[in-house]
Amino acid sequence: MVVRHAPVAVEGMCYGRTDLDAAVPARHAARTVVERLPWSPAAISTSPSRRCARPASHLAEMLGLRVTVDVRLHELDYGEWDGRPWREIESEDGARLAAWMADWARARPPGGESAADLERRVRAWLVERTRIPTLAVTHAGVIRALRVILEATAWPDAMSAQVPHLEPLVFSA
Repeated sequence: MVVRHAPVAVEGMCYGRTDLDAAVPARHAARTVVERLPWSPAAISTSPSRRCARPASHLAEMLGLRVTVDVRLHELDYGEWDGRPWREIESEDGARLAAWMADWARARPPGGESAADLERRVRAWLVERTRIPTLAVTHAGVIRALRVILEATAWPDAMSAQVPHLEPLVFSA
């Protein structure tokens, strides 16, 4: 089972690894998730990002579990573009942005990772967690990678599907 962090209070910014706070207090986010859990997890794993780790800590406290921070649950690494406004990237690095957008599933942003790279690290995390009913507090990119891995969804379809905030998702596969 996975849950995406609460929304962040920025718009128009390229952020993946940029460590932003959520727009909702962590304890409130955790309470929202607990109210929506379809079953009780035996473990909690989280991305190291504050927007994930802080509510995961509260979830662990509320559920009487330990939380494990796992870098494999980090959002896509946008490299040099991370933390910059998309408009700025487009105006200052338009050619590389266009090249990446033309082949985003395999290409990497400068100094970053591709969707295929993200899928590989999420798959490695998943192999370790298959026998333990785990709640992962993570990001939209990781959840999309899980859809690709567990539901045999094509990357373009996974990218077009909504990933709601603070809504636990259980995969069927």
